Amino acid sequence: MANNLFKQVFIKDLKEGDRISGQPFVIKSYRTLTSKNNKQYIDITIGDKTGSMKGKIWSDNLVNCQEGREGDVFLISGNIDSFSNSLQMTITSMFKADEFEVSDFLQVARENPDEMYSQLTQFMAKIEDEDFKDLLETVFDDENIRNTFKKAPAAFTVHHSYAGGLLEHTLDCLVLAESLLERYPKMRKDLLFTGAILHDFGKIFEFDISTTITISDRGKLLGHIYMGTEYISKIAPKGFDQEKLNELMHLLLSHHGELEFGSPIKPKTIEAVALWMADMASAKVNMAYNFTYDNIGIGNDDQNFSPYHKHLATDLYLKPYIAEEDE
Repeated sequence: MANNLFKQVFIKDLKEGDRISGQPFVIKSYRTLTSKNNKQYIDITIGDKTGSMKGKIWSDNLVNCQEGREGDVFLISGNIDSFSNSLQMTITSMFKADEFEVSDFLQVARENPDEMYSQLTQFMAKIEDEDFKDLLETVFDDENIRNTFKKAPAAFTVHHSYAGGLLEHTLDCLVLAESLLERYPKMRKDLLFTGAILHDFGKIFEFDISTTITISDRGKLLGHIYMGTEYISKIAPKGFDQEKLNELMHLLLSHHGELEFGSPIKPKTIEAVALWMADMASAKVNMAYNFTYDNIGIGNDDQNFSPYHKHLATDLYLKPYIAEEDE
């Protein structure tokens, strides 16, 4: 089979009833399961730069499908149908692609990473404390670290889960933190800004990124909160005031807010609570924003609500945004 086809069909353009023939998609997840009648099938998620879609390879079609793994690109044929108010693909054949354009598959942030990094440096320039300034300079003077930070995602699937997502999420947190400072001026700006910049720093070690986002072995074992805190504590310049460093580490360790969400300690300072709220607001709004616009035009024309979003625990009202897109 020819493996040098250019990608012509993208996830965002697919509709119920479409038939796909030999189009390249990246594998985002791949699980072998057993049905109630004891037949093997594959639960799969495929994607490209415009989004992702759930799929199934039923037992009758397994013979026509090569085995896949996360990050592989396959030429896929199948039919688009609807299940639980969401589109999915029933895959009839799947063969590994030898040639493809990585840019067709990797989702990226809407804003240019260099422009976002320039905005980040503007926030760094507002920090006056010499210890925090020296720490940030030490971190980002490393070209490899800087470049990795600029292209890293902020999550595997939940929010800002695309190249440049970490930088976008970090800027969200800084903008939200600055707005809170205007209302609560006695908060310590330099501590809060530094914590906002570094709170998810460990994600540059947690995720690998190529045709799609995968979690590194180290990331699965240790998690970004530990890895980021460990790195920052080790790289802190000599002479860094220990009490200030402890408070900064507290912001990094507590920014998920609750123990059940992965933070080993709950927020215990005003700045830690502010960062927790900024982090949550950025994540939740990003989920709602992307899920809304990803679902406009999918399914029936009169569909005014999105499918259920498990992390937001609701469906979303699409009608106002459908009208905006039409205009």
